[in-house]
Parts: sequence; structure tokens; C-alpha cells
Amino acid sequence: MRAVRDTLAAAENPESRVRIIVTRGDGTVDLDPAAAGQPRLVVIVQPLGGPSPEVYEKGAEAEIVSVTRNSPASHRSRGQVRQLPQQCAGHG
Repeated sequence: MRAVRDTLAAAENPESRVRIIVTRGDGTVDLDPAAAGQPRLVVIVQPLGGPSPEVYEKGAEAEIVSVTRNSPASHRSRGQVRQLPQQCAGHG
């Protein structure tokens, strides 16, 4: 993605962390995507950095959890949300 490459180059960090945010736009919050205006892309780049000296010396606590991100269940619910505008159109 060109925006990410350009932002990384401008930051000139030896190593970076990147956050990419895509929004529907600055229009009205509505079920109709046309009300949202132009989509927006925000690229945030920060130096990667490392753990603090204290973490190197004392360590850090970590926990393994059973939460699955991007699970098949979440994909199913997204499909249901996509159908909402079509379902609502018949009730107006």
C-alpha cells in the first residue's frame, strides 16, 4: 500500500509500528453507505522501540487467553450486518 510505504519513508525510523485505520467517511452515521461521504485512510507510524530496562531485568507477566479473534462466528455476524440495509428497505 503506497500510503504506508510513503509514511514509513517519511518517518525515517529504523524500525516502526504501523496502525492503519479505514473509516466510512465523515458523513452521517447511517445504515446507508452513500451517506458516509468519501472513505478515509489514516496511517500512523511510530518508532518500534523496545521494552524498558525494568522489563529486561524483572520480566513481564503474560497470560494465554482463549479468545479467538477473527473467528468464523465473527464472519457470520458481519454477513448478517451486511443484510440489514436490504431487510430495512422493505419496511419503509
